[in-house]
Amino acid sequence: MTSATQGAKLTPATVVVGMQGSINCIGDILEKAITAAPPLPPSSLAMTTLDCTMAIVQTEDAGVSEEELGQLLLIFMSNEQAMEIYVQSPPAACHSYVKVLLHSHMAKQM
Repeated sequence: MTSATQGAKLTPATVVVGMQGSINCIGDILEKAITAAPPLPPSSLAMTTLDCTMAIVQTEDAGVSEEELGQLLLIFMSNEQAMEIYVQSPPAACHSYVKVLLHSHMAKQM
């Protein structure tokens, strides 16, 4: 029997049954592509300096009054370098640094 004769005897149902494995594989690939969560952008994976600052202020410097906290945040908004030093300093040094920042800020306002 030649391949032409075999091809003529194949019905569409036979062809579909023969391709069932490939169809299932393609279906699985499409399902995974549609239901997979999109990857997070790189910026959301790493905490920014601002994120770290806010976390430290809310935990380690929670004893700072609301007025001082507002002044501290204004200082950090206008001086990114001060914020970076604050984040990279050990906790004991942070407390001292906050006092110095607030004192120098008050002195500038007078």
